[in-house]
Amino acid sequence: MNASGFGALGEGLSHEDMARLSAQNAAVEAMTEACGVVGNRDVEPFVPTLIGAMLRPTEASEAIHKLGAVTFVQARVTRVPSVTHRCKCNPL
Repeated sequence: MNASGFGALGEGLSHEDMARLSAQNAAVEAMTEACGVVGNRDVEPFVPTLIGAMLRPTEASEAIHKLGAVTFVQARVTRVPSVTHRCKCNPL
């Protein structure tokens, strides 16, 4: 493994190219972590596909079709906060 941490892939690359690769790897790791906490079991299997589509826009159409074919079955239960307002208006 060379000093850049990219093994043979890093050989012959400029400092700017290695910086781009490093940033891309960090972005993929961050997106994987962020998408890992979505908590929707229906979407979780498609996270790598979605991240791949972000990296390679030519795959976006295929990713959209795959996601569109998902049958969402996980129940999402959320509490809706109630908003109450007491008007202290004087009637006419």
